[in-house]
Amino acid sequence: NIQPKLAAFFFALSALTSVSAQDEVYRYMDAFLDEAGNPNPAVYAEDKLHLNAEGYRTIQPVIAPFLK
Repeated sequence: NIQPKLAAFFFALSALTSVSAQDEVYRYMDAFLDEAGNPNPAVYAEDKLHLNAEGYRTIQPVIAPFLK
């Protein structure tokens, strides 16, 4: 059952997002959330765990500075 794993993932994502307000290193996590702080369904594949093409397009410019 994937539901407990998804719940744990989104709990961790939420925790990291609160840290992101304080630490720029975690800023990229915000790209996975909508304005309400919920997981943004537009960036996830049907399994709601992995990114879809839009998710990768969204995250690429956010993480690029950290990869240089």
